[in-house]
Amino acid sequence: MLGIQRVFTATAYVQFSERKQIDGNGWDANGSGGADSWEAGGGWIVERDPTTKAITRETIQSGYSYRDWSNTMHAYGATGVYKFEFAKVKNTFTFGGNVWAEKFVSRSSTQAGSASQTLLTYPIAADINTTNIPIGPPADFHPVTDGNGYTHENNSNDYYFASWQLSAFDNRLKTNLSINRTNLKLVQWANGQATTANTTEQSKNSPMVGAMFDVTKEISIYAVHATSLFPTTDKNSFGTQMPPVVGSSYEGGIKVELMQGKISGTLSYYQITQTGGAQNNP
Repeated sequence: MLGIQRVFTATAYVQFSERKQIDGNGWDANGSGGADSWEAGGGWIVERDPTTKAITRETIQSGYSYRDWSNTMHAYGATGVYKFEFAKVKNTFTFGGNVWAEKFVSRSSTQAGSASQTLLTYPIAADINTTNIPIGPPADFHPVTDGNGYTHENNSNDYYFASWQLSAFDNRLKTNLSINRTNLKLVQWANGQATTANTTEQSKNSPMVGAMFDVTKEISIYAVHATSLFPTTDKNSFGTQMPPVVGSSYEGGIKVELMQGKISGTLSYYQITQTGGAQNNP
């Protein structure tokens, strides 16, 4: 008599996270180290007569710097697993899906030390008239609520998958046949002044086929082929979003395990091809 066994399990999840990090916020007349070194202002300036080297004026320069980034992410999905065993042949079916989205914003004022930064100058002297000394942020300050920020992204992807794994001949033969459907949508602004977003949309069916066979208890042969689609948030020098990374791979080889595992090794050949994404060109 042939025995039949069936087992079904399912899992689901929901995830949400929100984060904001302020690297710099406020006036800086002396500069600073660590994470806030970006805020370094002009500091103490001593002007001297070029001939006599005598001090003609001393001032303190101060610049206002601000930089932050924040992101909000949510994801949810579900996975089902159905195991079916019939006549010593084990079958495992896995299927499910996942949805993910993230909003990212980074805002800043003009970077301290750059040629375009506005520095406020305060003379070091006694009994000076302070009526016309500026006390507010310089003209290059961009409040956190201003515009899209220097980086603004609204990215999302969703994927759906199904696979069939088989084990037969007393577990000597193992196969895997699966497919993944990926949909990407990347919406990104090049800079804080951009009013039109760069949008990248791409979808791909990515199959994977693999098998392993135990020739003996000590020697096994295997082969696998897979394709993939991965998003990237890289931009080129003009602020344009780079395309997603599309990959394809082939691999095959022999696995050896001798003397009850005291000696083991793998001899394999693989070839991986990728297109899209970004590479630095020095």
